[in-house]
Amino acid sequence: MPAGCAEPLPKRAIAPMPPDVIVVGAGAAGLVAALAAARAGARVALFDRDDGTGSNLAVSGGLIAAAGTPWQADAGIADSAEIWLSDIARATKGGQDPMVARLVTAHASDALSLIAEAAGQTVRVIDDIVFPGHGAARLHDIGGHDGGALARALLQAVRAIPAIACHRAVPVDGLLAADGAVTGIRCAGDAVEAPATVLATGGFGADPAMVRAHMPELAEALYIGSAHSDGAGIGWARALGAPVRDMGGYQGHGHATRIGNGRLGAGVTSVGAILVDPGGRRFVNEDIGPSGLAGHVARCAGGAVEIFTEAMHRSFLRFASYDDAVRAGAVRRFDDVQALAHAFALPAGALAETLADYNAVASGARPDPFGRQSFGGPLAPPLRAVSVTAALVHTQGGLRIDANAAVLGADGTPIRGLYGAGGCVVGLTGNAPDGYLPGHGLAQSMTLGMLAGRSAAGC
Repeated sequence: MPAGCAEPLPKRAIAPMPPDVIVVGAGAAGLVAALAAARAGARVALFDRDDGTGSNLAVSGGLIAAAGTPWQADAGIADSAEIWLSDIARATKGGQDPMVARLVTAHASDALSLIAEAAGQTVRVIDDIVFPGHGAARLHDIGGHDGGALARALLQAVRAIPAIACHRAVPVDGLLAADGAVTGIRCAGDAVEAPATVLATGGFGADPAMVRAHMPELAEALYIGSAHSDGAGIGWARALGAPVRDMGGYQGHGHATRIGNGRLGAGVTSVGAILVDPGGRRFVNEDIGPSGLAGHVARCAGGAVEIFTEAMHRSFLRFASYDDAVRAGAVRRFDDVQALAHAFALPAGALAETLADYNAVASGARPDPFGRQSFGGPLAPPLRAVSVTAALVHTQGGLRIDANAAVLGADGTPIRGLYGAGGCVVGLTGNAPDGYLPGHGLAQSMTLGMLAGRSAAGC
């Protein structure tokens, strides 16, 4: 099993009684939906085409955005759903799906409480970093800054509930429908019926044709998301007339490591790192956020090098994805600029000039020509550096839902018996990657998962 992955989903026989709720997909959205439905008194059948270890949750950094939480209050952080909603509108230039944004900002704190209680984990707010686009410190950690640890905890919680029957390595082939309502799923040639079905099947990042059609700028980029996010669930619902929106929105990554195809977490640019091109020159405002950086790095022939201080390096070692990159040998230490330039085949003179110019900007001597506003101080040896490339993490466009997380049909009314959450449902990003803010993927997945599970159970 790959390092950092969750333990396999347990395999159980189908419950003697037919389920009240079927959940398709055992990632963040599906696991929380199953837990919420079971806690509401429903018998749940949870299906995953793999063993539960291949989800975007299991390979993520595990950070979840939420506002107005008790953990923020304990840390003295003033925040609210309204402030968060304003940050989303600013990032997306007003292009967010209003229903999803309203639901997630209003209920994410409740979802965190449910997850923490069910998984027996402590929630901590990351109170020393305000990540790009967020007006307050609102990223929360459950399980040690590690999506794999969080996935393990949720899988263990699912195991402990007799009302949830888990079926692993059982591909779902499609939906059953009659008289305009979804009545269950087709699974391994058989029909499994239930009054309600929750789609938590992920987005379409693993389908090259869909990526090329909707986000051509990343058609050749590295894909570091779940191999099972192939758009199948979106296709099943569309066959029933369900509309989609924001298919050009995605979570990109402007600093995936070239060694080990890993991630630098939410990005050391959040605390002051810079990016330089093969000519040793900066080419972008680095504090626009990791998703917005992806397109800029993708257009940078030969990739880029991310450079930061030893103090910045130490501050990020707590994040599992960054620590993994360090352990893989992707992040290197240099005692002088010349050694760094030689290691990455950068022109030493140009790099030295770039660092001097940046340090003048960081000290307030002059404005940044790229418009950067936040700085972590001057960049002086010893320095850390890593070769990075652009990557696609997961897509953000998908199905539309109502206030109960029911999937909407062609006429704008809910498709009876069908609910959605996670990557197959439209996210918080709008129709462009710049609208994605750190922690929004898991915030949407877990919050809508909770709402979908409760609604499917009849609450």
